Amino acid sequence: MKRRLTTWLIITIVLCSLILICSLLVFIFNFRYSFISNETSDWGSFSDYLNPFVSLANLILIAFITYFVNKTNLLVEKPTIVFAWDNDNKKYRIKNIGKGAALNIVLKHKEKRDSEGWDSNVLCYSLGQNDEILIKWSKGEDEWIAYYDDIFDNHYFSNIRDDYVKIGKINNKEYKILKQEEKERIYNK
Repeated sequence: MKRRLTTWLIITIVLCSLILICSLLVFIFNFRYSFISNETSDWGSFSDYLNPFVSLANLILIAFITYFVNKTNLLVEKPTIVFAWDNDNKKYRIKNIGKGAALNIVLKHKEKRDSEGWDSNVLCYSLGQNDEILIKWSKGEDEWIAYYDDIFDNHYFSNIRDDYVKIGKINNKEYKILKQEEKERIYNK
């Protein structure tokens, strides 16, 4: 993300600079044999000529800034589900430590690492910021995964295996496959 932001920032600055430089070069080429004026009206005409180009460069720069501020806000406002072991209950908890709501949470677990497929597929309540749920049916399984959405219909996953948590975003193609598997598992019982 940071590298892509830097690349787009450089492209935007170069584009804005090219617009301004080209407009100045066209002006200088057309009036190259003229002397620099001492008249304020001539300078006013020059600024009238430059105004649309400066406005266009500003518009491009503002559009760039708006786009990336929005992208940054979406990253900040996303839900983030983590798994934590509850020593008192000897069960796992899931907690949303992100700022956005986690919707349509599907929990899956494996009791044995080498087993194919998941042992259960459970739809959970949505979690707001700092909300948590005790997973009452957990017994210290080997691996857990949670799939969930945010309010912008972005799809995420959180996975714990050997006390290592991995969190990421799911693309739409993977999400459709997961939803199809979930439907088949629910309706084939």
